[in-house]
Amino acid sequence: MQILVTIPDDPAAPVTAVRINGTPTPPVVTDWRAETGFPKIKQVDGNQYLLFEPLNPDWKSSPTDRVFGGSGPSGPFLKDPSNGDATHSRRSPAGYPLHYGISGDGSVFEGMPPRIFYDGQTFASDAEVEDYKARTAVKP
Repeated sequence: MQILVTIPDDPAAPVTAVRINGTPTPPVVTDWRAETGFPKIKQVDGNQYLLFEPLNPDWKSSPTDRVFGGSGPSGPFLKDPSNGDATHSRRSPAGYPLHYGISGDGSVFEGMPPRIFYDGQTFASDAEVEDYKARTAVKP
């Protein structure tokens, strides 16, 4: 087997081109928002989810998700962490899962704005998530 790797001039730049036995491999996606191939099962924060669109890799799941979705790549998986549907966005502008209020008939309650789900809690905005991350960061 012959593997050829194109090394960028800048040592900090990611390798984006690889050829195995003369066949180019798909390019490495360096921007998580550009990822394609959904729906697909993907491991995020130690858990497997059936995702319907890209998810910010910095997202933290609920601690209870580790109980139900923490197995390996071929094991069980959890549904997408958002309850958004075809007419309601699944992600916040920063790429975190959105949760909508559900009415008695199971449809999204239109009178309530969605909440952002992060680390087992909900937040009103991405700015609140960033504030939470800053306040809970482990200090060296």
